[in-house]
Amino acid sequence: MDASTASPTRQTPLAAWLTALYFLLCFYHFGTVVLTYCIGYPGWPQLRQHLPEFMAVFNACMVPFCYLPAGLLVLAAGALGRVGPAWWPRWAGGAALGLAAVSGGGMLLLVPIYHRLALTGATTETMRHLRLLTGAVLLLAGLHAVLALALLNTWLRGVRLLARWLLIALVAFGFYGMGTVCVPGQVYHPAWLAVGPADWLAFRTASQQLFFSVFIVPSYVPLLALLPLLLVRPPGVPLWVVALETACFGWIAYITATHFVPHFQRPLWKTGFSAPLIEALMRDDPWAPPNSSSGRCRSGSWCGPPERRQRPRPVRLPAPCRGNWHLLADFRFSTPGGSAGP
Repeated sequence: MDASTASPTRQTPLAAWLTALYFLLCFYHFGTVVLTYCIGYPGWPQLRQHLPEFMAVFNACMVPFCYLPAGLLVLAAGALGRVGPAWWPRWAGGAALGLAAVSGGGMLLLVPIYHRLALTGATTETMRHLRLLTGAVLLLAGLHAVLALALLNTWLRGVRLLARWLLIALVAFGFYGMGTVCVPGQVYHPAWLAVGPADWLAFRTASQQLFFSVFIVPSYVPLLALLPLLLVRPPGVPLWVVALETACFGWIAYITATHFVPHFQRPLWKTGFSAPLIEALMRDDPWAPPNSSSGRCRSGSWCGPPERRQRPRPVRLPAPCRGNWHLLADFRFSTPGGSAGP
């Protein structure tokens, strides 16, 4: 084995964790932008009665779950340019930092438009400006995700082709799914309480047009990638790690199909707006631990309208897999050489 092939395994723990954090935040950021643009924006023009209250909740919850991760992505990309692993291409540091900074800065430029919406309503001109600027952010975030895919391929170049791309699909769609799940669960569900019955059905119908293609289908790609990985694991990836991942994603798919869809999503479609049902959906959300900061944001105690603020209630549904955050630790097993860290 020559020096260039062995170099991915010779790096400091700091570089290893920075690399894992960078990939997590890159695909997470792309997921949040896609979900906001494709699912969020289409429903806003339908909010004719309570748009200011909706935008107040939306703006407050976007800070910890979208803007802060975008800023952390800039810091992670910049740090990798200085203390990156040996395999990290020199040109990649500047490209990653530039794309992260421009797309993250573009998200901050959206904030004044969001506040203007609360004052003027979702007018045609305002929504046109919003879609134009967000489309540019989405393009930059997509280019950054493509760069991350190329870097993952470089990192795992010593792995067999099939196992390599199965692992890349698991990482990319797993972290992308964190973003697409976080925006509805932590941002939109609290904001739903402000919609009201008059605009509910029109709002939901407009918001769900691309839901299957940008949310449902990508959410099942990690599970489909994990099943063959049980047989064609890359060197250094223990069987128990892949089995644990498969069990976690399988559990999430199971509770979604048997609990959330029949007990919450379907009734909200058939019976219309129901504040108690939305609050129960937020309480049962398994993607964040109870009594956490995200739990307080979901329940409305931080970012809900004053009349809807309440103390967070405990989660009733057992949720052994709290989203896909465990994927971050699994990066330490995914190197061609089978070392303890990438």
